[in-house]
Amino acid sequence: NIDLKGLAPEQRSVVLRMLAQEADAFSQNDDDIGCIPDLKVTTKLNDETPVQKNYMAVPRPLVFPEVKSYVEDLVNKNYIRISTSPYSSPVVLRFGPASTIEN
Repeated sequence: NIDLKGLAPEQRSVVLRMLAQEADAFSQNDDDIGCIPDLKVTTKLNDETPVQKNYMAVPRPLVFPEVKSYVEDLVNKNYIRISTSPYSSPVVLRFGPASTIEN
């Protein structure tokens, strides 16, 4: 749903036509995250030693089950994979206004 109220009728027509032509570029549902199979990413490092940060555990009684379920879902969908790399990053939680975890 796109708000086109501020556009003139001709502009709306152009926008709607372009959106229809490029529909494949947009996700079709919540599980459609896209894929670029030929994309190769290289990260150049200034130092061979990974930065070590103190691990801050996810608060178990509060949100651990929700975080565990969310991460397992991402792994099962092959969006992420479990890493044993010394360069892997910890989970960072972001809480929304209702004190719920935001994606």
